[in-house]
Amino acid sequence: MTAPASSGIRRPVGLSRGVAHLVFAAAAVYGLIRLTGAVALVVLLAGGVVAGGCALVTGWWRLRTVRHLSVVLPAGATVGTTVTMRLEAPRAGGPVHVRIRDRARGVELAAGWLRAGELSCPVTFTRRGVLDEIEVVCTTAGTLGLVWWRRTIVVPIDEVVIAPHPVVPGSRPNPEAEPSVEVHDTVSAARAADGEIDGIRPWRDGDPHSAVHWPTSFRTGALSIFELRPGESVRRWIVRADPRARDRTAEMGRVRATIDEGRRRNLEVLAAVGQDRPVPLHDRAAADRWTALNLPDVDGAPEPRPPWRERIGEPDAGLSRSARWCIAIASAIALVLLADGLGRPLPTRVGVVAGSILTAALTATRTPHRRLIRVLLRVVAASLAIAGIASVVLRAGTITDIRAVFTGPLPDLLMLLVVVQGFECTDRRAGRAALAFSAVVAAYGAAQRVDPILLVWLAAWGVAWLAAMVLVAAPPPQRTKTGVPR
Repeated sequence: MTAPASSGIRRPVGLSRGVAHLVFAAAAVYGLIRLTGAVALVVLLAGGVVAGGCALVTGWWRLRTVRHLSVVLPAGATVGTTVTMRLEAPRAGGPVHVRIRDRARGVELAAGWLRAGELSCPVTFTRRGVLDEIEVVCTTAGTLGLVWWRRTIVVPIDEVVIAPHPVVPGSRPNPEAEPSVEVHDTVSAARAADGEIDGIRPWRDGDPHSAVHWPTSFRTGALSIFELRPGESVRRWIVRADPRARDRTAEMGRVRATIDEGRRRNLEVLAAVGQDRPVPLHDRAAADRWTALNLPDVDGAPEPRPPWRERIGEPDAGLSRSARWCIAIASAIALVLLADGLGRPLPTRVGVVAGSILTAALTATRTPHRRLIRVLLRVVAASLAIAGIASVVLRAGTITDIRAVFTGPLPDLLMLLVVVQGFECTDRRAGRAALAFSAVVAAYGAAQRVDPILLVWLAAWGVAWLAAMVLVAAPPPQRTKTGVPR
């Protein structure tokens, strides 16, 4: 069924992890502008501010198309079994993360990414009952993935009866009292071929006079006799659930198994709670509904919601391989820009590029042997960083002006720290931190030079930086049945 068009208001819910590093980068670039007055940095900061302003509303804009939802579920299910749920949003304009909840019980049923307006996911029901509406929480941060917006839509659906899983009585190590079963033999009224029923029929020659039913004979004006023909014996299978059971779901599971046993024997099955009046269960659908609705769980309180930070944070923290390599390209361009602006020799430029490539190769794929190599290289890089800090401290006495601070060992230490940070770039937060450091390095390098090729360097870095931002915010790649990303 489809949700009403007026349901769901778009609200901002929080920032992505790592946004604080981008704010720090903007403040650092502003500080360099105040210090150097470089026009290129003004253009760079203005572009960042425009991109940040767009990032504020891209999530809000994407959610505008997520209004009409349809949910397809089977008509019946069993507690503990997995069924397939299909969610469709025909007008969705981009990937949106959704959380599907049982609104009445406060239980999350499934979560995933709505791609191309469709989502098919497995659902396992944990509580019995009848499900007639669900709550779909849609969240997205748009293209750049900085500000998350949320829209909650209540979708009415066709009833889904969730019956308890049959539990064979006595199958557990310490079984509770089994449901009581009453078996009653009754005689049904047999009907003859001529339409006569048990009781009164016209008198025939040879009938004994003692069988004449005189009240009927006087009323009809003809002799009538009373006769009881042998009828068909019908066995009624009455199952009674124990209302005092501690585990009501297990009790109804045993009742469900007992009902199925009676139906397997082709008996007339009835069910009741305690000494209540038995209710006939003519088919499996009636049995499922009765066991789903009767003897409700006493612990039916909604499950507690996750902490505030988890509700507004990104649903996936992993960093895709393409995003990691794009971050490495942006970092390498920024490092070369700075090294070239400071007039560093060719080995320094080759070293920072090789370090960016090496860290990306070790963090893009996570295998045991590469993890060990990454740890060893991290130790070496940390040792070099400590040596660089010591060099800065030892040379502090020779610094005579502010320019010597910005062209001396400080930028070398900054480049080394950016390369070392690449070993930690394994999730989205660290990816945004690496991009923030890359922006600071690029601004640092742009402030050291004024030549026509600077625009080419900044354009190349800007394209790689924006592409990395988009890839960091993108949902994880959808995998096929063989586990290979599409």
